[in-house]
Amino acid sequence: MRLRTRLVLMVGVSVSLGIVVVSAVLALLAWRSILAQAEAEGLAIARVLAQTAMVSEQVVAEVGALLDREMVAHGVLASHLADVADRAGLDDRALSRRLREITARSAIGELWVSDATGQVRAGSSDDPDVAERVATAAGLPETALARLLAGTRFAEPLGVSQPPLGGTPMRYVGVRGIDGARAVLVGRDQTYISKLNQTLGVQRLLDALVRDGTVAGLSVFDHDGRLVASSGGMTLTPDDAQLVQRVLSGAPSRTVKSGRWINVAAAMPDAYGVPVGVAFARLSTAPLDALIRNYVWVGGGTALVVLVAGLLLSVFLGRHIAAPMMRIADAAAAVDERSFVHGSLVAVARRRDELGHLARTFEVMAEQVLAREEDLERQVRERTQELQLKNEELDRAKRRLEADLELARLLQSTILPQAFPPDRHWSGTARMTPALQMAGDFYDYFTLDAHRLGLVIADVSGKGVAPAFFMAVSRSALQEAARYNEDPGACLTAANDRLCEQNPLDMFVTVFYAVIDERNGTVIYANGGHNRPYVVSADGQPTAVPLTGGVMLGVMPGLPYDSGTLTLQPGETLFLFTDGVSEAMNLTEQQFGESRLEAALSAAATLSVDDMLTAVTGAVQDFVGDAPQSDDITCLVVRYLGNRIEYAPRLPLQPA
Repeated sequence: MRLRTRLVLMVGVSVSLGIVVVSAVLALLAWRSILAQAEAEGLAIARVLAQTAMVSEQVVAEVGALLDREMVAHGVLASHLADVADRAGLDDRALSRRLREITARSAIGELWVSDATGQVRAGSSDDPDVAERVATAAGLPETALARLLAGTRFAEPLGVSQPPLGGTPMRYVGVRGIDGARAVLVGRDQTYISKLNQTLGVQRLLDALVRDGTVAGLSVFDHDGRLVASSGGMTLTPDDAQLVQRVLSGAPSRTVKSGRWINVAAAMPDAYGVPVGVAFARLSTAPLDALIRNYVWVGGGTALVVLVAGLLLSVFLGRHIAAPMMRIADAAAAVDERSFVHGSLVAVARRRDELGHLARTFEVMAEQVLAREEDLERQVRERTQELQLKNEELDRAKRRLEADLELARLLQSTILPQAFPPDRHWSGTARMTPALQMAGDFYDYFTLDAHRLGLVIADVSGKGVAPAFFMAVSRSALQEAARYNEDPGACLTAANDRLCEQNPLDMFVTVFYAVIDERNGTVIYANGGHNRPYVVSADGQPTAVPLTGGVMLGVMPGLPYDSGTLTLQPGETLFLFTDGVSEAMNLTEQQFGESRLEAALSAAATLSVDDMLTAVTGAVQDFVGDAPQSDDITCLVVRYLGNRIEYAPRLPLQPA
């Protein structure tokens, strides 16, 4: 991607991010401001509704209280009138006529007078239906008047009577006479109060606010949380009911946004500030959403215009800035192609800014680079010729060295015995697989007299040419010591002293030396720090040969080596090996180990010595897999046959 394109993208992305971030912040602030304003308006509406509803209820209640006092006054007047009629000896009919005159000339609808037992004596109406309604509806007048006569109150409101078949509801007030000898029931038409409640009541106010369109729904609850009035077909959710209960409990007015609604609850306090009800208002957030959408459209359009302008400006600036840099880049390519012309950056070098300084520096550097490249090429040609000559000499030396190593390997393989000494009392075989061209392991077997056979297996420290030569020296030292020392321990002691005298590289060798007597199968052996061999019985049970406590040869002169003795039974096999067998590793760096070796020996116990050796080395190779050989692998196998003629019929083995 070119620098100009990157510059355009950088400016465009920066401007876009700036616009998006600023627009998002402004939109968030606007949303919060509008929402706060809407919540404040909703709270104001709820508080005004609460105050207005309280005032409306108080006005209607005060008017009703005034009318009740007027009814009490007319009841007192009727009681005095009944008292006067009793003193004048007038009957109940005359009293009824006086009561009808009072109702006809006042706002009182009904007047009834009872005796001291609560039985009606006279009334303002002779209509039997009206009399029956008064006598039966809502427990009036007998029960109410009797309760009034038996009490201590002078006057008591008795409630509203609803006609069973329709008609005008009446509100009644009872007044007890001064002497307690009578009671007066005063009834008033409730239609006036109903009309006043409809004119000034809460329901009218709620309907007017909802019709305005600003409010989605309104409700008013009393001090017990019961619904008094509602408008807008609003249904309260459990969260709304919980909000109303919290405000009734004395909590301050609350505003809660829920989905597409803003719910507001405000307390309706009485004259002492105690909540006697709650006004609940529900406002829609649709106007707010529409306002935010307008803000988004306006802000998005503005951002798009600014973005396009920023991109155009970035394209212009990119071309203005990138053109000199492209010339310098073309000059760098020309230097790489060796076609650079001095003075091709004059126009850019005349600039007084950083690009001009870069162009001037580049011209100087280009001339120096071209000059150095010519000198470097000359030196490379010379060094290449010298290197070719050296490589040819190294190749010749390598071929000579490989030929010498191959010859040394052949010589090393020839100095080891190739065929086991023929004898009818034992059979044996040996094999060495070097890790490199020259091995440090070696094996040896030789006859000591007509009845005894000497066996040697050894491992020189290290791998390569030096251990191979030290191997030859060690083999010679052991053979010479075996001629003059019948005891294997004494043989290792003599060989160790000689190796210490001829060991300028401080190398050492581990040795196991054993002497087998064909007459009785006795094996006398000495171990100089070597792996313990195994005696494999005819039924396949491998047993490790005990150690004799000796250390490696070549470490220190004068060290003693003890000998051990074991007896081989006819058919038993002595298996000698170096650590290249037990310490062979696979690709996961796991060692073959003695347990796997014992399993391989047990499985191959019935095979001939050659097949046993092949089976064991094959098991090692299968375990190692594709991993490179880490050490020389050397094995020596000897099976004692005893008296071959007597043993042959019982032994299923074939001698090697």
